[in-house]
Amino acid sequence: MFSTINDILPNSIKDLLYNNSIIRKNVFTLLKYSCKKVSNNDVIKDILYKPRKERFLLFARVDSGLQTVFETITELIALSEYPIDWINIKTFECLDKDFRFYDYEGIVFHDSVNYTVDKIQLIVANCKQKFADYKGLKIMIKQDECFKPYQFVEYLEKNPVDMIATICSPDMIETFYPIEKLPTISFLPYMTAYVKESNRSLPYHDIRNRKIDVGYRGSDQSPIHGRLLYEKAQIGREFKKYADKKKIVTDISSSRSDLITGDDWYQFLGNCKAVLGIESGISVVDIDGTIEIELKRYLKKHRRATDIEILNFLSKYENGPQYRAVSPRHFEAAACFAVQVMYDGDFQGIFKRDKHYIVLNRDFSNVDEVIDRVLDNSERERITENVYRDIVMNDDYSYKTFVKRFDRAIGTLLEGVSNRIVFD
Repeated sequence: MFSTINDILPNSIKDLLYNNSIIRKNVFTLLKYSCKKVSNNDVIKDILYKPRKERFLLFARVDSGLQTVFETITELIALSEYPIDWINIKTFECLDKDFRFYDYEGIVFHDSVNYTVDKIQLIVANCKQKFADYKGLKIMIKQDECFKPYQFVEYLEKNPVDMIATICSPDMIETFYPIEKLPTISFLPYMTAYVKESNRSLPYHDIRNRKIDVGYRGSDQSPIHGRLLYEKAQIGREFKKYADKKKIVTDISSSRSDLITGDDWYQFLGNCKAVLGIESGISVVDIDGTIEIELKRYLKKHRRATDIEILNFLSKYENGPQYRAVSPRHFEAAACFAVQVMYDGDFQGIFKRDKHYIVLNRDFSNVDEVIDRVLDNSERERITENVYRDIVMNDDYSYKTFVKRFDRAIGTLLEGVSNRIVFD
């Protein structure tokens, strides 16, 4: 099952699609059709004019609940100078035996289909033309590389690709992708999300007449990947205790039943004076599998270990390799003029403490001061204006800039470069 959003939608309709969840839902219904196998004849060709002749094939899995994935893919297709056909995978064994990879200059696997190594194999398992024999460019757009990276490296040693778009910071690429094992793969550092053009005109500039003082949607996570991931729920749980004592209005939850998506999410942000947040990523990274072995031994001996006890056991690994990033939520809150209250972090050098967000100490020792700043209209105005000017309106953090970098990297690879490059 697949479809290409650019094939049938004019720009005016695409703009509506970005900003209206009802239209977006109907378009997804239109584009999704069921079939057991996909052939080349099923591909709706990209009719938009592109100055380059090289055509690429993008594998991704998108449904109405994966808004960020949808935005990334549609922005890539709309802005790239290369024509891109998008196969939206419903079932992984989706290609028929006669599908021709050789019709394309390159194949791109999005993170939504390459998050485990076996998924890639399933996609092409039934093709008569073996993917291993394909000589075009092979590209992966990766996230969550922090989960069992050693398995992915082992896969790449046997099934090398030409480039990986990676969330790893340049100084961590060698740690996750050792050059002695992967000498020819190039890397393009990128972010989990960017500012799209429509986010610059959201109707949420009024910061004074908002009903919710502090909002948040977290998620309950296992402690086995360290404190950072565990803090997704912890920050909301602990902040609410203090907020209730202060009798400020909150809407804080980490329950899946309270998940907010689509336009409702932007409306929620636009109704919050402040939102809680943390860095995305994990703080205990198991590069070679040894931590997993030690943790299994510990849990076998301590079957009733609490979350805190597990975190304490893993604390010796907290200063090891890091995998931290900004998240789409940071950009979305910025575009909605909701001041962000966050544990201190690097945020890929983009969000600066006190200038772009209010720092909440992890021990909550400054929580009273934080609440006072949240309720201060002039303080919120100062911070949100800084964020909007420095980040939302900054093209360095736009999809347009990312796609230009992506295209430049593709152009270099098409010239036949075989040595390892980390693209700017």
